[in-house]
Amino acid sequence: YKEAIKANPKLEQAYSNLGLLYTAQKSWTRAMEAFEKALEIKPDRTTSLNGLGSVLFAMKKPEEALKKWKRVVELNPKFESAYYNMGYVYENDDKFMEALKVYNKAVELNPRMADSYYRMGTMMNKKEHPAQALVLLNKAISLEPAGDFVRDARKQISGIKKEFKKEE
Repeated sequence: YKEAIKANPKLEQAYSNLGLLYTAQKSWTRAMEAFEKALEIKPDRTTSLNGLGSVLFAMKKPEEALKKWKRVVELNPKFESAYYNMGYVYENDDKFMEALKVYNKAVELNPRMADSYYRMGTMMNKKEHPAQALVLLNKAISLEPAGDFVRDARKQISGIKKEFKKEE
């Protein structure tokens, strides 16, 4: 990407991709610089805004991240990962209904988004809605059986089933 930028300093996609690469390396400052440069060239590039939001969230700036993700869905109402990202901010802020709404929007746009089902299931479990939690957690596992969340989802499912047996 650096070579592409040398050849054409106005190639915003190269800056955006560089930002994604730095994000994967958890090099937050470099990622932010790359995304900001991409946005100088093309201010409404949704992937750059989404990436910058992720970097801001990783840098413990959730309100700034939320603004970026809201802008993403303003520009592209079908950008499902921005809804998921907003849900995570709302969930961490104990804004249950807002989180549920945007996680639901993410799966409405992408019914295979296992992480959203998992997050909703976890929230339902915490809010003591075990039947709904069970359905959502099982859905998440069925969509992504090797997902990072599977161990925790299975643990939650086991706990819910134990509670159901106690009630019988």
